[in-house]
Amino acid sequence: MPVSYTYIFIEMLLILMVIIGAKTAKNYAPDKIKVLSIFIIILWLLRFTANIFLFLSRNIIFLYILKFFSLINIATIPITALLSLYIFYRNNEIKADYLMVISAIVLMAYTLIIFKMDYNLKRTESFGYIISFENWLFIDFSVIVIVSIIMVCGLIIVGEKLVNSGGVALIITASSVTIIEIVLKLLGIQVMPSLVISDIVWVLALVYAINVIKKNKG
Repeated sequence: MPVSYTYIFIEMLLILMVIIGAKTAKNYAPDKIKVLSIFIIILWLLRFTANIFLFLSRNIIFLYILKFFSLINIATIPITALLSLYIFYRNNEIKADYLMVISAIVLMAYTLIIFKMDYNLKRTESFGYIISFENWLFIDFSVIVIVSIIMVCGLIIVGEKLVNSGGVALIITASSVTIIEIVLKLLGIQVMPSLVISDIVWVLALVYAINVIKKNKG
């Protein structure tokens, strides 16, 4: 089916994008930003790979092993946003150490959630197996709150001196896309599963942020 092909194409394209981003970060990013960039890219890569396995696999036992990575976008989105805003803001008073600590806290919170909450697993004709939280309303509401805070932060700093306003605008756009995608899902309108459209915009923001570092070094 065309929708199935589109879904797989998007996942493979996202894998390519994050690999390119990782190479750029390795060559141009400062040490701490490099570590965090490559770490978050690995998490994104594991999510996209897990989604492809969920699409192709017929072994339901194996699928539950993939839940940690398939649902990890609820952690990668805020970490990606924080890292990108840090790069775009260009404020030397904010230390990268704080960013790494916050990222670790976000990931630990996600790990706690993933092992405490129950899941739904269903087989779809177009997208293969889809894993979701049983209490998905709570998760969706939490994601909306988080990206809304991110969007407000972006709106506060956009246009400031030394701020990369184009990059911040991309963060605001990504936040808006995530909120819209979740609201549409709540209304029963879902073009792609698991916030895949949001994945595209957030990965674009991350890759753009990494390329800003490359441009500044050049």
